Amino acid sequence: MLGSPAPSPPRRFTLSLFPAATLERAFWYTALLLAFLVVHRRTVDERRAGLYRATLFVSFGLLAAVGILNRVTAPDRLLWLRDVPPLSRPFGPYVNPSHFAGVMELAVPWMLGYGLVLTSHRAGTEARRLGRVLALAGAALGAVAAFLAASKMGALTIGLGSAALIALALATGRRHTRTIVGGSVLVAAALSAAALIGPLRERVADFTAVHSGAMSQNVRGLAWSAGSLMGADFRLMGSGFGAFGEVFPAYLPRGEADNWLQLHNDYFELYLAGGLIASVLAAWLAVAFAARVARVVRVAVESGRLLPVLGLVFGLIALASHEFVDFNLQIPANALLFVVIAAMAVSPLSRSVEEP
Repeated sequence: MLGSPAPSPPRRFTLSLFPAATLERAFWYTALLLAFLVVHRRTVDERRAGLYRATLFVSFGLLAAVGILNRVTAPDRLLWLRDVPPLSRPFGPYVNPSHFAGVMELAVPWMLGYGLVLTSHRAGTEARRLGRVLALAGAALGAVAAFLAASKMGALTIGLGSAALIALALATGRRHTRTIVGGSVLVAAALSAAALIGPLRERVADFTAVHSGAMSQNVRGLAWSAGSLMGADFRLMGSGFGAFGEVFPAYLPRGEADNWLQLHNDYFELYLAGGLIASVLAAWLAVAFAARVARVVRVAVESGRLLPVLGLVFGLIALASHEFVDFNLQIPANALLFVVIAAMAVSPLSRSVEEP
């Protein structure tokens, strides 16, 4: 039974029930589009694309190191500066550890794929070999940090993506390659065991306990059920981007006191915000992007640059998959990072991926 009456669908054409928030989102989406275009254009120069990659890899490593050190030395302090807010589980500079794990989902497969080229007989100059060794170290550091953050989806996507890259390197490598990559498999197994013994094990146990009942007995199930009712009232145009927090409470069951600002499913929330029109446009964009990525991967296969390209693509797929149960792409830092990496992924191969 619902609480307060749900708002009636608009009787005339409208873009939003909360125009101020929708206008703010419009400016933000425009900024993301400009960032995509700028990064895509600037990676025309292969050397500049390498600087982008190096800067991102160093940033990923520093972020992972800060998160780990903060957790080990001062788990009750937010970046060693202040006490952890009540009812929060911060990791590094992120209040939500799943959003920290979202960055590692982008970082670890990309750095791992780039670093695994070290096992090739054409690994390049000494500087490039050193860079790939550091990339492998950064990937390991990022995986440890993601597992310590205890994000279930993050651990799953990073584990699957890394396993696929390692398996591919094993299948395509020479004899000396198998020795090095075999060590990576052992390290990955050790990380997985440590994660299951550490904080991730508690998270998995909590998840199992909460979701063992009916759909209405878990938090996300309750919200998604209410979202279905909301979507039925705003099928074509949606309630407006940014209006979710204002409209959604009317559809929650009586007595539900949680403050829902996001639905923990960005694709479902996209439908609630923009209706069928926005959903179709987003699907069209996704298909066009996937087709471009497929061409890049095909060229990478022909040129022997597959591992770095697949690592980058697997990172994007990992975070996109996470959005079925979270809202990483509503976090400005993560959304901008996703857009930057997506722009590099669809750049021509000679501009976005350095010669192995």
